[in-house]
Amino acid sequence: MEKAIKKYWPFFLLPTLAAFIIGFVWPFLWGIFPSAYFVYTMIRARVSSFRFYNGSPYPYAFMDVDALGWGKVLLIFLGMAAAFLAFGYVLVWLFYAGL
Repeated sequence: MEKAIKKYWPFFLLPTLAAFIIGFVWPFLWGIFPSAYFVYTMIRARVSSFRFYNGSPYPYAFMDVDALGWGKVLLIFLGMAAAFLAFGYVLVWLFYAGL
């Protein structure tokens, strides 16, 4: 029995690892782009002199640190990141459910 486990362990480990990556890691990877966009926007608003149509250096009102403050903007960002992650898990669940 031990010999068989040593010989065939990749056939058991690889599907388990693939399921873990698809089910747990992928939604985190999908969140990299929105998080990087948030960081880029915050840096660009502080460095650039460009103004949007409303006179703010931020493209969206919920990102306006000058009006809302860092605490509220970070709270909004964390809420959106959590919602994005939850949506990713729902998509993975729908994939596995075959819907």
